[in-house]
Amino acid sequence: MNLKLDKIFKVDNGTKLKGSATVIIDDCFVVTDIKIIEGD
Repeated sequence: MNLKLDKIFKVDNGTKLKGSATVIIDDCFVVTDIKIIEGD
């Protein structure tokens, strides 16, 4: 399985949400709007 990070969007609004990302798996399956959050 080949994972490729396509895009990262940084969010700086003072909440736990830090950004979102897009990942491409095996050059044929795209997963969008992956939320990057700060946790404990």
